[in-house]
Amino acid sequence: MKVFILGRAVHGEKFWLITTLSEEEGVLSCLIRQSTKKTGTIVPDLFDEAELSLERQKAGAEGPRFAKEYTLLTRHTGISGDYAGLVYASRFATVLARNAFPPDARKSVFSLCRNAISAFSSKPRKDATYFKSLWLLARECGLPVREDWFESLPFDDKSCASRVLKTPLEALDVPVREAERMISRIEYWLAHENEFSIF
Repeated sequence: MKVFILGRAVHGEKFWLITTLSEEEGVLSCLIRQSTKKTGTIVPDLFDEAELSLERQKAGAEGPRFAKEYTLLTRHTGISGDYAGLVYASRFATVLARNAFPPDARKSVFSLCRNAISAFSSKPRKDATYFKSLWLLARECGLPVREDWFESLPFDDKSCASRVLKTPLEALDVPVREAERMISRIEYWLAHENEFSIF
């Protein structure tokens, strides 16, 4: 199955524990054996789009499943070369990794993840990308982001949010501090009104 890598950590002496997002499973953690080969081995990295083959889980077994194969499809190297891109992409990956999504939303959340990671890698205004991604994530999960969150904003904030949402990233002239204020507001709404785990 195709996945995005949302998190990676060392697990014991021989494995990586990776957190993935897929259309089929939603968020899933699995173990990949660290190779002892010096060359030709692909180490899973944050924000990779990859193909994973998982071993069947034995009946009654607990804990993460094991991945038999890891095939890299796309590595978004533009993210690691831009501090703001890395910060906001990591924040979005954390939001995805810490929340469960309804089965009927998994396909659209996966597509949203692909678009967001591509934008974090290659587009300007990483702050606005993060805000737009949170807005779309709320919408895809069936939350009343327009009817509740947006409509409760003061007039000036409604205007700011509309400009960020409707303007292409390349043409956006909303100051970063204003976009970050919108980010704080929507994060607060997701966490306190909809029980999202944000950080």
